[in-house]
Amino acid sequence: MSAQPLRSQAWHQVGIHFTLIRFEDNVSQNELLNKINEINNNKNIDGMIVQLPLPKQIDEQKVIESIDPEKDVDGFHPVNVGRMVIGIPAYIPATPAGIMELI
Repeated sequence: MSAQPLRSQAWHQVGIHFTLIRFEDNVSQNELLNKINEINNNKNIDGMIVQLPLPKQIDEQKVIESIDPEKDVDGFHPVNVGRMVIGIPAYIPATPAGIMELI
């Protein structure tokens, strides 16, 4: 079960404007990477989340690496993970940040 409906409702309640882009399960890797590249180059878009897991024909690591680290809301891009690991200020993904706050 996807958490997307709850996430969408929460974003709407706090005033985050978003567009949900859905692809069919048979989406090609090139089609997905082209859309990510389009979003990376759109100066009117501040961030993106790619809902994992992806269909089996898609290389998830390649998709994560294709996201501009500055627009990587999940913080999964290797640049962002590396920054966190070595203690350089970085965007901390929401789920781990929430867990740390609860602890």
